Formats: sequence, structure tokens, C-alpha cells
Amino acid sequence: MPHINNILLILSLVISLWAIVGIITKIIEVSRRPEKEQNDRLVRIEEDIKLMKESAEKRHEDYMRYFERDKARIDSLSEGNAIMQRGMLQLLTHYADGGNNHDAIKKVRDDLQVYLTNRSVI
Repeated sequence: MPHINNILLILSLVISLWAIVGIITKIIEVSRRPEKEQNDRLVRIEEDIKLMKESAEKRHEDYMRYFERDKARIDSLSEGNAIMQRGMLQLLTHYADGGNNHDAIKKVRDDLQVYLTNRSVI
């Protein structure tokens, strides 16, 4: 009988230890649950930030392309404006001189013709 009591004592100790390990495991799991939820939330937030950053970079590239196109168009308009102003100035000079200076009028006409022929529509 003493052997049976010893075996029962050992088995009850093993069962008690098993229960204690289970309780400790549950306590650790419960204590880590908020950490896991927080980590999952941080991962989702980081993914959202990455998507927003990619979107912002694409919009930036689009805007820079628009700005470059607008700058080219403004430069083209400025060039045309300068040629037109030179032409008007030459006409005023021509009339002020009494109709002389035909060579300057022809030069301005040729410049204007070259500009109007070669300009590209943006």
C-alpha cells in the first residue's frame, strides 16, 4: 500500500504542476494579448502611412509634370510676346521716320514669320 500512496502522491504532484503550468501559460497569454493587438494595430498604421506616402509622391510627380508643361507654355508665350512687341516698336519707328527703314521692317517680318511657322502648340 505504501507504494500506491507514493504513486498517488507523485501523480497528484504531476497533475498539480500541470495545472500550475497551465495557469501560468494563461496569465502570460493574457498579459501579452494587448501587446499583440497593439503590434497588429501599428502594422496596419504603418501600411496606411506607406500607402499615403506613395500617393503623395505620385501626386508630387504629377504636379511637377504639370508645372514643367506650364513653364514651357509660358516661355513660349513670352517669346511670342517679345517678337510682337519688337514688331510694334519697329512699326512705330517706321512711321516716325516717315516710311523709311524698310530693311528693319522686313527683318521683323521675317522674325515673326519664322516664329509663327516654327512654334509648337502646347
